[in-house]
Amino acid sequence: MALSRSLPELAHVISSCTNRIYDAYDDEGIPQPSFDAGADHFSGPFTPAVETSRVKLLEALDELRALIVGPAGHVFFLSFLIPAHTATLHTLYKFEIAKHVPLDGPISYADLASRCGLSESSTQRRVRAAISLRIFSETPAGLVQHNAASLALGTTTLHDWLGMATEELAPAALKIAESTEKHPACDDPAKSSFSIANDGGGEKDLFAIVSKQPHRMERFAKAMAWSMKVPGMEPRYTVDNLGWGNNNCPKVIVDVGGGMGDLCKAMLDTYPNIETAIVEDLPEVAAQGEKAVSPEHKGRLQFQPYSFFTEQVVKNADVYVWRCVLHDWPDSYAETILRNQIPALKPGARLIFNERCLSAPKPRDHVQEQFARACDTHMQSCANAKERTYDDWVSLFAKVDSRFKLQSVTTPLHSALSIIEVVWMEEAQQSESLDAHSQAPIGKATIDEGSIAPSSSGDSKDYLMVPDESGYETSSNGSEMSYAPEKAIALNGSTSKPDSGCREVRIVDSPTRVGRRQWLFDDESD
Repeated sequence: MALSRSLPELAHVISSCTNRIYDAYDDEGIPQPSFDAGADHFSGPFTPAVETSRVKLLEALDELRALIVGPAGHVFFLSFLIPAHTATLHTLYKFEIAKHVPLDGPISYADLASRCGLSESSTQRRVRAAISLRIFSETPAGLVQHNAASLALGTTTLHDWLGMATEELAPAALKIAESTEKHPACDDPAKSSFSIANDGGGEKDLFAIVSKQPHRMERFAKAMAWSMKVPGMEPRYTVDNLGWGNNNCPKVIVDVGGGMGDLCKAMLDTYPNIETAIVEDLPEVAAQGEKAVSPEHKGRLQFQPYSFFTEQVVKNADVYVWRCVLHDWPDSYAETILRNQIPALKPGARLIFNERCLSAPKPRDHVQEQFARACDTHMQSCANAKERTYDDWVSLFAKVDSRFKLQSVTTPLHSALSIIEVVWMEEAQQSESLDAHSQAPIGKATIDEGSIAPSSSGDSKDYLMVPDESGYETSSNGSEMSYAPEKAIALNGSTSKPDSGCREVRIVDSPTRVGRRQWLFDDESD
């Protein structure tokens, strides 16, 4: 495959995807995208097919821009613009500029400067820099007024996210090279680049530093809560894809590090057969959560003080859920956390980790990959931790105890996080079919978007799992394959001729119910 598409190819993708999305807004009664104040904070939600078009559109636009500015220009603009953008965004946060712009009309730069405690010149320069980023707008008379982005910044906890990004993440990221030079291959959170940026020599970890300043802790909590609203991060992707029916729905679930219980509340609302959901977190968080339990969840939702660096206090639950927890910790700490769960586990207990499962770079996935790699960068800078690959997860569980059996890794369509299901076995198990080179039976797949029978509801076809970029081999009846976790080939009926163009499929009826159930491969269509 060529490294880049031609300009006409990209123009075709952009045109066709834009038309699909435009029609979807009208068909679903969603206001068309706008920069005007009061517009929706995020686009959508859409059907899976339309969401796929949105992802493909963003990828094509990003590729087109990089092509148009040229290779050297692309690197230049990244290195030149990012520091300036960060400076502008930090100024907006520090002086709460968006909060000082009236909600009901424009304001002069002089009056805005007075409210912010800045000079008129500095205020005008920073706000006009923000306007170039489509934050705020300026009237023909030279007055400042809100647009959709600045209004969100001034009226929601997006403001807290911006503060965490510019005052916590950015300074730490700039110290990664220094940290790597001082402590090669170090997995001590107290020697992370965040620690160097905040503690000089790097002797304390992020939580030890931030917990001493209540305003930083409060900002951190609000920022994390806001980030769960970002498309692809919403709990619904997890809740709607657990596959719990009347016969396999757990009675007792535990959400480890579950904060105020948002995930458990969604699970209780979706699965009435769950009898008890217990949210574990630090004592002060658990106390707040207990006070906020609503009448509809009373009797089913409980809060329990717990530190996962100690032995698990809730014994014999059916399911233990971990959402974005282990990515905060290096392997040595994650191993300790997992070992602390073992005394509480009964045979057959399930542990569900809602985390990223990174893969190798793909030709047409740069925009989503940028976000995933940014998350990995921040995990490294903040705690010497990481977002893990499939092999990392396999290795982690194997190191802790062979009785942890990795049952499946499922990535719901358009979700940023995977559902990693582990079963606690009574006896140690030998490595089975999650090995990337084992034999796997043919499974059924749902085609969510692509040139193969595109349908918002999905069509069922047979798929074979094959080694990525190595062609494919099949037995005479096409029933078994050697496969790798990044490749799937669709079969036309009973033949072994692959269809082309389908971008994403999700295995929904594999005879083994083991292995990855989402497959992303080369897409030659728009």
